[in-house]
Amino acid sequence: MRTGLVVDDDGVLQHTALESRADVDNLEALQAKRRELVKKFAPLAAKFRGGQVAGSDAARKRHRAMVSNLLLRDLRERGEKDPSETALERMANADQRHIDFCKTLEDEFADYIMLENEVAEVTEQIRNREECLRCWRAELSLAS
Repeated sequence: MRTGLVVDDDGVLQHTALESRADVDNLEALQAKRRELVKKFAPLAAKFRGGQVAGSDAARKRHRAMVSNLLLRDLRERGEKDPSETALERMANADQRHIDFCKTLEDEFADYIMLENEVAEVTEQIRNREECLRCWRAELSLAS
């Protein structure tokens, strides 16, 4: 039951009367913050949090294969003979397109780790709020 829910002129949720008396964070504000973080976190989690083979690793391998095919096509168009699979893989790994793709994956993984931590912190704040409310209620009952 929500009692005393107040939104200020900027649309920011303020403490309920109970939250103010108990001196705890506003639950709606914490949940709204977590929802916003999860919107950014979910696509990265889908890419980096996986089963045995994460989506990012599969994407990296597909990209390298695509670059290998492009390099092979270019070599054939110039009349050069096909390189060995190992040489072609090395060429693809050294290709700037693949290097840029891998750099983007690394940057996204760093974002994923940061967002995962932020979501965990908000979840901890919500748990802490619950514990503070339990303690506050216990103190009230002792004071009565």
